[in-house]
Amino acid sequence: MASDQWKQAQKRFTYLTENLLAAQATRDYLGPFLGLFRGSQDHYVAVSAAGQSALRPSLGLFLRAIRHHLPLLASRRTLHLWRLWLRLILEPARKAQSQ
Repeated sequence: MASDQWKQAQKRFTYLTENLLAAQATRDYLGPFLGLFRGSQDHYVAVSAAGQSALRPSLGLFLRAIRHHLPLLASRRTLHLWRLWLRLILEPARKAQSQ
């Protein structure tokens, strides 16, 4: 899935989540971890979107991820996401300065 576009990854996670949560046994098992489960999915897609230069969707997905599970805010993956965002923001400025 790492080579898929972020929109495709998001569709796959939505499909996976709907199918998993259709079973009562799965809902019961994942109940205490549902925020982490959904937040991790959104966080993964946020990183994927940032890696594909989709800054605005990445920011929105990240905000949704931390609404699901606030501790994701202090993860190594979030540090990587900040680095990707900074690159997206600063890269056009560097190109403009060099021209």
